[in-house]
This record gives sequence, C-alpha cells and structure tokens, in this order.
Amino acid sequence: MDSVNAIMTTLRASIACSALAVVATAQESDFIRIAVHVTAVQDTRAYLDVGSDGGLALGDRVELHPDGQPMVEALVRGITRNTARVEWHGAGVLAIGTSGEALVPASRSVGGALGHPPWTQGPEKFDPNQPLLAPVRGLDNWERERDLRGRWFTQADWTSIDVNGSQDYFLARSGLDFSLENPFGQGGALEFDGEIFHRTQSLLDAGDESETRGRLDQLSTWWGGVRGSERRTEVGRFLQHEFPEFGVIDGAEMTWRTDGGDRFGASAGLLPEIDDVRSHGEDLALSAFYRHVVGEDEHAAIGVGVQKTWHGGSSDRDLAVINGHWRSGSRWSLYGSTWIDFYDSEDTTKSAGAELTQAIASVNYRLDSGATLGLHASQFRWPELARDEIPPATAATLSDGAVTRVGVSGSKPVTQKWRIYGRVDRWDDQDDEGGNFEVRNTLRDTLFQRGDVSASVFATQGKFTDLAGLRLGAMRQFDAGNLRVDYEIAQAEQSGFNGSQSTLLQQALRASFDLAFGSSWSFSLSGESRFGDQQDSLYAGFFLQRRF
Repeated sequence: MDSVNAIMTTLRASIACSALAVVATAQESDFIRIAVHVTAVQDTRAYLDVGSDGGLALGDRVELHPDGQPMVEALVRGITRNTARVEWHGAGVLAIGTSGEALVPASRSVGGALGHPPWTQGPEKFDPNQPLLAPVRGLDNWERERDLRGRWFTQADWTSIDVNGSQDYFLARSGLDFSLENPFGQGGALEFDGEIFHRTQSLLDAGDESETRGRLDQLSTWWGGVRGSERRTEVGRFLQHEFPEFGVIDGAEMTWRTDGGDRFGASAGLLPEIDDVRSHGEDLALSAFYRHVVGEDEHAAIGVGVQKTWHGGSSDRDLAVINGHWRSGSRWSLYGSTWIDFYDSEDTTKSAGAELTQAIASVNYRLDSGATLGLHASQFRWPELARDEIPPATAATLSDGAVTRVGVSGSKPVTQKWRIYGRVDRWDDQDDEGGNFEVRNTLRDTLFQRGDVSASVFATQGKFTDLAGLRLGAMRQFDAGNLRVDYEIAQAEQSGFNGSQSTLLQQALRASFDLAFGSSWSFSLSGESRFGDQQDSLYAGFFLQRRF
C-alpha cells in the first residue's frame, strides 16, 4: 500500500496547488454546460449531436447520464461542425439517446455564439505601386511558423462499494495530448496522445491488486493535403483519418485530393490490440477508400472504403464501409454509416456471402423558434472474427444475434427561460424487446439567478431489469465556479429474481464543482453516493487540465 499512499499524497498536493492557483488568479471565468445526446455507440466511443458550431472543441469534458447507472465521463476526441466523437475509460455502458452535458469555458462563447480568437497576422503593408486586386501569395511550408497546441491533464477517481463485502477501487491518470504544426518545415503536424495510469483494487477475502501502466493512443506525423501539395501522408500510430471506422493503426495512410475536392487513398499497417494499454498488435490491415464531396464547405459527402485484415497470417475480415453526411444551413443535418462483412467457405459460423453487420442513421432538424427534432436508427450484428473481441461472442450470438434500435428526440423552448426535452427509443434483439423514454423540464434564471433547475421522469425496459425513476438537478454559477447537484430515485424490477431482490428502490446523489481560471486552466471536483436496496457505494474524483 506504500505506492497508493504516495499517489494519494501527490493527488492531495495537486488539489492544493490547484486551489492556490484559483485564489491567486485575478481573472474570473465560468463554465457553461451544453446539452448533448448520444446518436451512435461503438464500444467505448460514442457520437454526439453537437459539434464545433454548438461550441464544443477537442479536449472538452462531457458528462453522460445513462439511466440507472453511474455517470460516464468522456472526452471529445474528434469533431465536425455538427457532431463530436467522445471516448471514455471504464465500464460505462451507453445507448443511443443517452443525455448529458459538455463543459465549455464561458470565455469561448460571446453572446451565445463562438468567439473568434484574436488575429495573429498583423496588417500587411500597402504598396502604392501594386494594383488593389493584386494576387495574394500564400506562405510556403518552410515560411510557416511552428505552433504547439495541446493539453495536459491529470485525473483521479476513488470508488468504495459496501454490498456483500467491502470493495475499493482507485484509478489515477495523467496524460499529454499535443499537436506541433509544421515540425520539419514541410507543413503538416507531429501529434502525440499518451498517458500513464495507476489503479488498485481491494476486495474482501481476495487481497489487494495494483498496477501502473502506460498507454499510447497516438504518435504520428503527417504532411501535405494543402494547396500545392494535394497528397496527404501520415505515418505512425493514429486513428485513420478518412475512415475512422477502420480504427487505430500502426502504419501509414496516403490520401490524394482531386481538383474538385474528392479524395481517394489507401492505408496499411498493424492493428493494436483491443486492451487497456493498446498493446502492439500482430493483425495486418490493408484498406482503400474514395470520398465524393459537394461544395467547397463539403456540406454533403459520401464515401466508400474497404478493409482486409489477417490474423496470425491467416485471412480474417473482409469489410466494406459506406458513410456520408448532408447539411443544409443550420436547419438540417443527416449522417449515416453502414458496415458490410463478406464471408467465404473458411468461416465456420456465418454463411458464405455478404451481411450487413452495422448500420447507423441520424437526422436532426432545427426550427427558427429554437425547437429541435431528431430521428435515429441503428442495427448491429456480431461479425465472425479470428481476432479477439471484447466481450467474446458465442456461436449462438454470431448466428442469430442482432440488436435494432429506433428513436425520436426533441426539445422546445416554451418560454425564454423554460425548455422541454423528450426522447423515446425502442429496441429489439433475437430474444426480447424493450425501450426507454425521458421527459425533462429545465428552468433557467427562475428560482435563482445565474443557474437552472431541472426535473426528469424516465423509464427503461431492459433485457433483465426495468426501471422507472425521477431525476432532479440544480446548477448555480458563482464567482468562484459552477456548482451542480443531482438527485435520482428509481425503482428496479428484476426479471428472474424472487423475494426481496425482485423489486429494488435505489437512489443516487451527485455533486460537482467546475471552474476555469486564467486562459488555459480548468478544474473539476465530483462526488456521488448511491444508496438503497442492494446498493451502497461512494465515489469521489477530480479532473485538472491545462490547455496550451
């Protein structure tokens, strides 16, 4: 336990230093919370219905609240104008329609819109001997300055569970994520994303376990893809640029851009293992792709990509992905993605031929009144793979398993301070069916200034558990930061249980305090208590981040 004590001492020092930094900072800054909803889920990666136009940026922290489960903390790892891709660590399980909030520094917002960063290019000198419409010469790559941007973060989470024996879990993470633009005078960037984590668990009658490991998500460099250099090349470890559906690769990707803006290319390399440290993999992958775009702003695009993988030298997966998007001003946005697997006589469970293994579609519409309407649908089947998947699929699941979801969500401002949000989802698989709904009311600056209160009713019909509950929340902005408190009570009906465990009344109380200080620091404290029938746990954690 000496290592745990040392880490706890370090974490206490970090918290103390952060508090001193807040006190010593003369500038005052708040967070704003932007409502988001999950539109698609892939393992520990999810897509949201808000992007850069809504105020999000890479590295923002997002709090997601799946019904009847602890809060899931995720980070924005990819972004477009209308969507954001978030990733998280841990055992959280999200579903399409899960609601949450993104924490955004208020300094990024000006009158409810994104603030433009200050201009860094000084005014050009006027030459009276040149015509007013003289052509502008762009900077060559060797003339561009090197620019380092990124973030450093540290996080710690402690959970204690006291049901049928004491269980304690502790996780500390510290990481660095940066992009060095034009590192070698050839344009492009050098990008890094890695972290070190330490976790311990103490189980009654099972002793203590601990480990300290490192995780490398990205170390790559890319160049090209700009005017005068239509070929983009990236090498190293990275999430594939044009088709992120093909995953992280240790290898290279090359993309060519046509005069009309279309793109085509290929990638090759090894796929890292699907584990908590991204172990070096032995699965070889080759891919090729083409994307057609419409308009200089790429308001519409459709792409086709194919990927071939080998496991241990033997043929494994033959995959085709078709995806696209369409955006019409600020009103309409549409996104869709389909995955098609191809099998042959060497596959033992699946029949030879093509199978639709994954399909995702979402449509969102915004009215002039501020109301929104969204439709989403998805279907998932388990592909037959030689590569280890988490969790492993049984032969029965591979043969017949399929999960289909459809749903609708919407929000409407009733008054300037009162907004209603609702969602309804329906799912079915090869054995069962169910669904969920939520209705939430939010009042801003009504019971008190610089804050809001909310009340939600929700119900979930799951495969093994049905939930019906109420969630109350309040947020208040102070000069020192933002305080949020949530209370949830739900009754769970468990299938296949008799006696006192067939019906459980469970409750949760959550609190968080968020602040941004200076122009680059942000800090959050959070805690949660879950109590009631067959439920007794405490959680505490903090998150400290500095952008540069």
